Amino acid sequence: MPFPLRRLRRPGTRVLSEASTGVFAQGSPDGRRFFLDEKQAPTPASQARFEEEAPQGLLRTALQFVAIPLVIVGVAVGLYVGISLIVGTGPTTAADFVRVLQSDTIGRRWQAAYELANRISTGDVPAEFRDPQLLNALSETLRAARAHPEEPPKLAVLVLGILRRLKEPSTLPAVREALGDPHPWISSHAAVTLGALKDEESRPRIAALARSDDAGSRQAALEALTSLDQVAGMSFHLSAETRAIALEHVGDPAEDVRFTAALVLADAGEREAALPVLRKMLDRAYLDQFKVKDDWGALDVYRLRSDVLLQATARAVKLSCGDDPKVLEALARLANDETEGDLEVRQAARKALEALQPKTE
Repeated sequence: MPFPLRRLRRPGTRVLSEASTGVFAQGSPDGRRFFLDEKQAPTPASQARFEEEAPQGLLRTALQFVAIPLVIVGVAVGLYVGISLIVGTGPTTAADFVRVLQSDTIGRRWQAAYELANRISTGDVPAEFRDPQLLNALSETLRAARAHPEEPPKLAVLVLGILRRLKEPSTLPAVREALGDPHPWISSHAAVTLGALKDEESRPRIAALARSDDAGSRQAALEALTSLDQVAGMSFHLSAETRAIALEHVGDPAEDVRFTAALVLADAGEREAALPVLRKMLDRAYLDQFKVKDDWGALDVYRLRSDVLLQATARAVKLSCGDDPKVLEALARLANDETEGDLEVRQAARKALEALQPKTE
């Protein structure tokens, strides 16, 4: 599977955006520094004023250890009960989701979509969530979200992620409509969803998206076309059109697009085309010069960089890069670098080295 689409991080716009200076060196992801104020010894005057104003004896102890904690607990319980009464326990059955998704309140629709996305995120999708009424409610929610645009379009993107997971043909009309949405987040998510739905009818429109000015749309188009090319029970394959687009995108100015193209070409066995970019993807120092950001504005430098390293490591083994000194050097650095905090990355690099350099008896 290619590198996760930037706008698919919460269900891929730049995973690796513009170079940043000092982002990793300033103590927090967004570059701000935090300091603890140095404690100062109280002056005699301030200590006297404190002792004069503070409650004394039993009253002081009761206030400090009984009354104040009880007030804090009471406020917390009150807030919990109040929020529970307002929000409720949330939808649980397909019928509940239909009811909330048909609500006039965008906030409640978002709540239901978010809960549904969590319910179907792993394992087999329960049959009740393929209910025709629920699928129709999701399609109408997508249309409503597009008719009342928000920035960013979180609800539309979330629903498209759900439909991509469900892969139900009855939702195709709404997703095809979303492919023509002017917002690049929506159209790119729609493209990937149509790829998951194996919608060959949309292939020409998706291929056109591969020439978009928006990097995320180009990446999404390649993801979708790659999905359309795959046939169950057969080995990985690229059509002539998808291969040509991947070869073009491997030289794209946007890192995410280059990375996705390199992974697609590696899966297709196109070693010569993929290897130069894979070397970059295995270089932690190269990745560390970029700021990692997802579509909701949250920084997740650690996890997304690890994704790149893990994907590139797997492709290095797939392409049998044991004869490439630069790849072996990069893997050795990852395997032995004690400053690499992600143990999964270090273990993957060690296993890759073992596979590429088998020990001789």
